[in-house]
Amino acid sequence: MSIPSGLITSVTGIENLLYANLGVVFLFLLMTFYIRLSLKMRFLILGFSILCILDNFQLALQTILWKASVVIFDIAWIVQFYGYKIEGKKPSLLDDIKFLLVRPAWILDHVFKSKR
Repeated sequence: MSIPSGLITSVTGIENLLYANLGVVFLFLLMTFYIRLSLKMRFLILGFSILCILDNFQLALQTILWKASVVIFDIAWIVQFYGYKIEGKKPSLLDDIKFLLVRPAWILDHVFKSKR
């Protein structure tokens, strides 16, 4: 994985890079935020996060993960700011860090409401 996991491995004894990475640690912290929103949302975000961690692991097996992550991150931000330009709105994500956490929940809620 791209984030050094030596500290996590030494503390937990887990050597599998799929589990011993900072993404999994932050996922546990993130779940405390989402449980306050709703139990349903916590499980939706947990499922999405697990898929992301598995995809991240597979990507790490195929390429240099940190380089691929930088490219994906840059493209995502460019597309996001282009979308704000089209809307003619100021990026709300820059106003409050909480928007970074609420936005995925809002999108998942919208996706699952439209499927009913």
